[in-house]
Formats: sequence, C-alpha cells, structure tokens
Amino acid sequence: MRPTKSFQEPDEELNPDIIGDSSDSENENSLAQTSSAQEKSDQHCGRRPGRGRGHGSGHKRGRGKSGRGKMFEVIMTETNLYREQCQNAKPSPALWTDVTVEEIMAFMGVVIAMGMTHLPEVFDYWRTEPILSMPWYSSIFSRTRFLLISRYLHLADNTMQPERVHPSYKLFKLGRIPEMLCQTFKSLYVPTRNLSIDEQMIGTKCR
Repeated sequence: MRPTKSFQEPDEELNPDIIGDSSDSENENSLAQTSSAQEKSDQHCGRRPGRGRGHGSGHKRGRGKSGRGKMFEVIMTETNLYREQCQNAKPSPALWTDVTVEEIMAFMGVVIAMGMTHLPEVFDYWRTEPILSMPWYSSIFSRTRFLLISRYLHLADNTMQPERVHPSYKLFKLGRIPEMLCQTFKSLYVPTRNLSIDEQMIGTKCR
C-alpha cells in the first residue's frame, strides 16, 4: 500500500508582495460591497438622514423633557390633593409636608431599585444592623417619609370618578398619565417602516 500524504505541498512559491496587494484589494472590494448593501438596507427600511436629530425615523433626543416634567407635576398635584382630602375627611396626626416633583422622581427611582433588590418586607430596606443595612435607601428617604408618600400617592382626583358602568371607569385611577406617556413616546421615537411584533404580547391566530 502507498502511504497517504498528510498534507499537500504548494506547487509554487508564493510572493509576499503579491499576497499583500491581493489582500488589500479584496478588503477594499469587501468594504465597497458592504457599504452598498448597507445603503440598500437603509432605503428598504425607510431610514432617512438625521435620525438622531429629530428628523425621520429613530430616536428623538432633546424632545419630550417638558412632557415628562408635566407628568411628574400631575402626580405631585394629585398626591397633595388626595392627602388634603383624607385629612379633611379624617384628620391624621401624621406629620406631612406637601410632596415636590423632585420627591416624586426620587420615589419612582427607589421603587425601581426595590424591584432589583428583593427583600421580604419594605421595612427591611431601612434596617440599621451592619450585616443587613442598605444605606442607599435611607440616604434618599427616611422610612416614615417613604411610607407616607406610598400611602397618599395618587394620579387622579377621586371627586371626579365616574360611575362604575361608565366606559372610562376602569382607567380612571390612572388619570391623564397614559395619554401623557403616549405623547412622550411619540416625541422621543418614531419607528422605522419594518416592525417586529412580539406574539406573546399581542394576540394572534398565526402559526
């Protein structure tokens, strides 16, 4: 039997200069093809220049800030109003000062952080034992202040609540927040022409 060759020797010696020229030429051609393909893809997706500056599709940076501020102002106003209504109906000895926009924003941040660091009870976030303490939360709010804001946090005026049979009854507690959120989303982002729908979020009979 003839022995099997483990490798095949090249028929001729390769010139390093030729290899370099060929590689550079191939890279340039590859970059040109990639650029051309990207331009075609952008045209297909309906993208237009300046997407990052508020023109065409994509993110709209620099817009919607005033809308977000108004949303927190609404929450602040309704929370203070609800506290006043509760105090008039049944006076409470709990110390209270009207909440501010900054406190509402900080409150939302603390709630989000609590969702990332799960503890058995709300009180556990203000534990003082060295092995259990989480000092960041107490640096933002005292426990009493956080619980008071949680108690009176409101988005709509209860005196304007419609009857149970009214179509807007179920969403009344959210007040104007959904509408303001939609306006903010529209001012911050415009989708491209091609969209991918999450079938788990939107019901469909497609298979």
